[in-house]
Amino acid sequence: ATATATATAAATAAADADRQDGGAGALGQVLRRELGSAAARLDRVLVRNVDALGATAMRRREVSRLKRFVPPERRQGQLLLSKGSWYQPGGIASASELVEAAFPVEEMAFEETEAGFAMLRRLQSRALAIENEGRGWNCSKPESVLLDIGALYRHRKHGYRGVIVQWFSACPASQEWVNEWGPFENGAEQPFYRTLVDTKDRPNPFMTLAAQENLEYLPYESEPIEHPKMADFFNDFEWGHHVLKPSMAEMFREDW
Repeated sequence: ATATATATAAATAAADADRQDGGAGALGQVLRRELGSAAARLDRVLVRNVDALGATAMRRREVSRLKRFVPPERRQGQLLLSKGSWYQPGGIASASELVEAAFPVEEMAFEETEAGFAMLRRLQSRALAIENEGRGWNCSKPESVLLDIGALYRHRKHGYRGVIVQWFSACPASQEWVNEWGPFENGAEQPFYRTLVDTKDRPNPFMTLAAQENLEYLPYESEPIEHPKMADFFNDFEWGHHVLKPSMAEMFREDW
């Protein structure tokens, strides 16, 4: 916690200096350095604290999550968001490599610093959370479950937006339900999600059960989901993601 506060204070001081100078040099250098250190720490923690079978899967998942914080002008090439590619790191295999691609050392512009600070906070908090789990942590969330609680989506068939509030490694409903609402291209053994549907798209509030194949992830949304039950799960919205309440976050430690 002390190291995190020191790093944040250093970057803030650099930001103040840059505002006075009208440039981005000092801030960009300090923030880029702290991003590199925080990413390296997360990579080390994943190797040290997560069991061997889960470390590779978790590393891919963490890289996918961190892509939310990539500045708009960097969302190209191997970072490009397109159908089927969001969860594939491509040539990026670690948090450190993602930082290198998203924030080139000599090219961090002042307008990129907000995204840089957001990624820095997430790198630091995620490393601390995994460290607190202790060594040999066995992540029970299957790699096939691609969406986190708090993620926004658009339904591919019906067009409405919603937010994930629970995930299942396979359909939890009865065969009768599957017969009524299917067929599903990837079957009933694919991940399913309990979701809240945005009342701006469907005025009557309702909760749905949806197959993963029908949900298009929306990582860069600026408008939060509206639903009467949102406060039961979330207490904030930032960087295209609804943030779990502390009591809920404790129950779902593998999601963020």
